[in-house]
Amino acid sequence: SNGIIRKNINLTLNQVFDEAVKRDFPNIYQENSIISYKNYYNKHVKNDIGNYLIIAIDYSIVRDFFNRKNECGQSLIDGIKKVLNATFVYAQKCGYIQTNYINLIKPKGKEVEAKEKIYTDKEFNTVLNDINAWDNEYSTPFIIALYIGKYTALRISEVFALDWTDIDFISNTINVNKKLVYKSNHLHISNTMKTSSSKAIIPLALPLKNILLEWNKIHNTIHVISDNNDNHIDPFKLQNKLREINKRRSISFTFHMLRHTYATQLYNGNVDIKTVQALLRHNNANTTLNVYTHINLAKLSNTVENIFNSESVEKVSKKEMIIN
Repeated sequence: SNGIIRKNINLTLNQVFDEAVKRDFPNIYQENSIISYKNYYNKHVKNDIGNYLIIAIDYSIVRDFFNRKNECGQSLIDGIKKVLNATFVYAQKCGYIQTNYINLIKPKGKEVEAKEKIYTDKEFNTVLNDINAWDNEYSTPFIIALYIGKYTALRISEVFALDWTDIDFISNTINVNKKLVYKSNHLHISNTMKTSSSKAIIPLALPLKNILLEWNKIHNTIHVISDNNDNHIDPFKLQNKLREINKRRSISFTFHMLRHTYATQLYNGNVDIKTVQALLRHNNANTTLNVYTHINLAKLSNTVENIFNSESVEKVSKKEMIIN
């Protein structure tokens, strides 16, 4: 709007957000990111300050809004701020407002203790057994999806988009070239991946090959992960099932843990950074280094913890502790 602020704007924040979702966000963000933004907004903003006129929202309103959220975890606060910032940036571009007050706020939430990002074999088997006992048409497809994630580190949207033609049992490779996303409240295949490196041909591990060959015998369809009519399955159904199992079994297992555990196994196997970058399909080597740094810090912390909490250290006398 060339810096001109339009007068008499009677749009609420809710209306501006809806407008941004339809007109602006699709040109900037991927479909899954927009879904995430909508979830954040509808759950945490819509019924709070959503009915305020956009031109009436000033610094104090934004400040008080985030102060009311200070019992939330920091990651949640960051997510809310991100979606509000995107909305206010759109409002600025349209000339609805002059100042983006979101940028002036540095909201603080509770620092939630980071959960372990890797799973144990016991947890993995617990999840598989519970899903198998579920005895639903999704049971076996979900189990296959978990095995694919375990042996490939594919993201859940990529796993649920796989077709049998993507898997080459002769060359033992998997062609990762698409993902399953929501658009206009419907599942559809998108060839727009997270990064340019996300599209790649990766190796098919022998244990997974054997699992998929057996699955193909009884599920000789177009899609690898699909229902009895070969329709794509919503990945959120698996995520919801995992949450249900976590609550019942008092564990903390997510599909993304498969990817992080895969990286940890590569680290423990002394695999070089470039190979890990290729296997994880990271666009930037720094992303891979950050993953390895996190793993290394955890390993170092455990090492120090084990050493200084050991029985031999506890037996050191006060006299021996005196440093000359």
